[in-house]
Amino acid sequence: MRPLVWFALAFLLVGSGCGPRFSASKGVDEVIPPGTRVAVMPFENLSGRENASEKITDYFIQALHRVKALEMVEIGQTYEQMRRLRIRSSTFLTSEQIDSLANSLQVAYIFAGAVLEYTETDNTYLGKIPQISVNIRVVKCATGKTVWAGVSNARGDQSELLFGLGAVRSREELARLVLDKAVDEIAGLVRE
Repeated sequence: MRPLVWFALAFLLVGSGCGPRFSASKGVDEVIPPGTRVAVMPFENLSGRENASEKITDYFIQALHRVKALEMVEIGQTYEQMRRLRIRSSTFLTSEQIDSLANSLQVAYIFAGAVLEYTETDNTYLGKIPQISVNIRVVKCATGKTVWAGVSNARGDQSELLFGLGAVRSREELARLVLDKAVDEIAGLVRE
């Protein structure tokens, strides 16, 4: 009986590291100094789900507030300047739009992203399983270059251990897990 218990515990410990993954890459070896002013642009909604981008943008901003070393512009100010400057897309920013937005908001970096998938699929054993795909990039306003980019294609059953144990059941919970991992990556850029 004891070997079975030890095997189960070992399985749980090894499997507990599984879950939503966030693959990221740096364009250059960028360091964001503490106290840097940044803006989050509303995420593009390419998922076809109503309000998906608003939810993901909100979750991302909430997660980014944990990085106390960054000074964030309020999303309302960003929306206002985007309207004033007639910027409709955060995915296809021109260098002129980046310059205009950076000058009007007085920011050094812009965070932009897109929601590619925000859905649920049926699983015979687990029921509804959420699926989320997002991409995020950090743009340095002075150069207009992407200095960090990340993407996640997450499913709620990625962290399932056994018989549904550990599976994520809601899109909101999965989105928060994915965006927390993205912010952890971004926080690694912030240092002296």
